[in-house]
Amino acid sequence: MFFSRLPHRRHASSVVVGTALVLGLAGQLPAAHAEDRSPFPGVGAAEGDRYAFHPVDGAGYLLRLPETAGSLPEPVFAEPGARSEPAAEGNPRQGLFAVHPPADPDGAASVLVPLAEAPLTGVPDLFAVGPDGSLYAVHPAEPAAMLVVYRPPAPVVVGAEAEEAAAPAYSTEVHELPTELDPAAMRSSEAGVFLIDAEGVVYRVEEEPDRVRLVVGGDPPPSPEPWRPPESATTPGALPSPPPGSEGAGPDPFPGEQGGGAAVPAHPETAEAPPAVSGPAPRETATGTADQLITAQITRGPLTMSVAGTPVHLDRSGLPGTALNQSAVGELNTAIVTDLRGTNAGWSLVGQSSDFRSGDGGVIDADLLGWTPSAVVLDSDLATALPSEVRPGAHLPPGEGLAVPRTLCAGREGASAGLFGCDAGLELGVPAGAGAGFYAGVLTLTLS
Repeated sequence: MFFSRLPHRRHASSVVVGTALVLGLAGQLPAAHAEDRSPFPGVGAAEGDRYAFHPVDGAGYLLRLPETAGSLPEPVFAEPGARSEPAAEGNPRQGLFAVHPPADPDGAASVLVPLAEAPLTGVPDLFAVGPDGSLYAVHPAEPAAMLVVYRPPAPVVVGAEAEEAAAPAYSTEVHELPTELDPAAMRSSEAGVFLIDAEGVVYRVEEEPDRVRLVVGGDPPPSPEPWRPPESATTPGALPSPPPGSEGAGPDPFPGEQGGGAAVPAHPETAEAPPAVSGPAPRETATGTADQLITAQITRGPLTMSVAGTPVHLDRSGLPGTALNQSAVGELNTAIVTDLRGTNAGWSLVGQSSDFRSGDGGVIDADLLGWTPSAVVLDSDLATALPSEVRPGAHLPPGEGLAVPRTLCAGREGASAGLFGCDAGLELGVPAGAGAGFYAGVLTLTLS
């Protein structure tokens, strides 16, 4: 089925991401297709669902209104920073569930295990799980967004016993984020949990006894997606074993930074000490001055892209039902492109769509999906005289659209380093002969 999320694939020369595009014709989503909206086979979808996948073992977690999935244990609040708000009428608390087994491409049914009740009301904007099994949800609020942290007391039971296992008592913390922070995305990897604001600035979430600290820096991990098995087996719930000679080091997205903030040179390609550098010997002068040789080893960074994993819903509400040919519109999830290669060699981000298909065999051709791209520089390369540049691709109307690869945005050679945001308004032409139903397709973005 086209609606399932595609894995985020990284290659030496390109990055590929698939975004689900969906359209309902003539009414609500048919019940027969409701389950296709969930990455967990047999679970189905409900309004306000939020998904997260463990970055190491792929265990799945779901935030859902409890009346849709059974009773929930009372949350255990951990001090400090914990606070609870009463559930408002019509705006109940969500519940936290573990999903067993993890998302299974073979279609095996999943089981929901209730873990805790959310301490805040309403649906969170962002949801992620860290490498230690703690889960993080960002709730919109005034004057500042709230960060809810769910902490497991012990590894969650996985396997056949999960359905009969007693739900562990998750502790729950609520922290207020800085008022100036406008969270736009949240990602997790083996290195930790990261918040990305609306300007593309990346913050690593660090825990302290009485607060959550946000540290600027680091590369955002890839977009949320159903987990895929690694090349080598890993014990569920456990971090992979470190390579010989690196015990205790752990993954770190900030090479060269040690505890306590002391900066040390990073030498990722060798465990030996850096080679000695020859230079002028220290000398004494009558005026008390001296020369020092300053050296630094610079490693090349990556060319990466991150895109939110949520599907894009195309809307045709408000359009007259009597027109011969109509259209549905929506907004592409923003693609964040980061070029840290240090070469200013230029890059290109292109998109191509599949046909849109319904469960009843209906087809809307891919060339009927048009777009109007836009692009913006989020952070320039301060080390160059020329400012970073990005240009959007050309407007394409329905009928001349994305059946073939088309440019969404591009960085010009000589000015391509930096952080960029690429968007597009989408318009899908709906032929008069299209049958009623729920249509879905995939728009694939390729960065090279």
